[in-house]
Amino acid sequence: MKIINLSIVSVVYVLVMCSNTIASELLVERNMLVIDCSQSTGKVVRVQFDEENVRSKVVIVDATSFQCAPEGYCIYRSKMGGWYKGNIKSPKTMSQIPSSIVPKNVTYAAISNDGDKIAWVTHDGNSSSLVLAELNTDTLNILISQQGYICVPSWSPDDSYIAYYYGPPNAISHDGYSLMTVEAKGIEPKENQIAPPSLWTSLSPSRTIPPQWSPDGTMIFFEGRYDDKEPWMLGYLVGVNGENLRKFMGGTWSQDSKRVFTIKTTGNSGFWSRRSLGVIDMASEEKEVEDLQITLPKKSFNYKWADDGNNVVFSTLDNKFYLFDTRTNRQRKILECDSSCIVYWLN
Repeated sequence: MKIINLSIVSVVYVLVMCSNTIASELLVERNMLVIDCSQSTGKVVRVQFDEENVRSKVVIVDATSFQCAPEGYCIYRSKMGGWYKGNIKSPKTMSQIPSSIVPKNVTYAAISNDGDKIAWVTHDGNSSSLVLAELNTDTLNILISQQGYICVPSWSPDDSYIAYYYGPPNAISHDGYSLMTVEAKGIEPKENQIAPPSLWTSLSPSRTIPPQWSPDGTMIFFEGRYDDKEPWMLGYLVGVNGENLRKFMGGTWSQDSKRVFTIKTTGNSGFWSRRSLGVIDMASEEKEVEDLQITLPKKSFNYKWADDGNNVVFSTLDNKFYLFDTRTNRQRKILECDSSCIVYWLN
């Protein structure tokens, strides 16, 4: 099974009063992001910007997979095979993880938001395990071990639960994966099925984003299909108690969990369609996308909103990444990197 790249990074900077059409409340403005190019070049690039400049710096050069937590704690696998942890804000803090707490046959890895734990997924034959590593004590605990396939772990905001996809042994054809959660503790953790098995006719867990928790920890957005006719970009939203499962266009949660910033596509299909910025009011019953009438270039993709609603990063077919300011419509080139790169904002 292919090791997936996962990146979630956050650095808090300054409080500002937003005055654009999207928000008018006190928010933490985002001005740093990470572009994970480990699959293509082995590099992880940190980008910081202000009104005048955009500055890019390569902080990791030999990664084959990468994942980072909101305060900057990150984990990556080097091309030599070793696993490293540290803080992306201070790359000199990177150190190799002791082999005693790295299980064999790792397929996925996610570091906790506080940087103290790692959720490893291992696969051997027809069975998978979700293993919890405690970095402060150098201990390992198996949370789950069962026949089938465990994929793409994702920590809850308070690190008390881990969400993941699970498919039985016959799900190798990518049919029948469920959304699950398990308590992140070593003694008799409680496991729950949050959403029933969905169809994966056109999707694969190795190409799927991790389940996305709302910042308040009450909802999870996940990729799934319950009808072959459903578009691939549409996913589902469900409460952490397994209730209120519904179709949902994914995006970036606002800091207060009250909105989701997303992309609205209209017109022709494919790269020639019109793509505009949109926002979903989570308090509304319909949860439809409000078109903000801010159009992005055609043939653009890999959209990633900042959670303050002020900026969007996207890439183009000629392998360029751009920063787009939603308040001024200003567009600035960040760097060149192929479409396999993944963008994650820093808090």
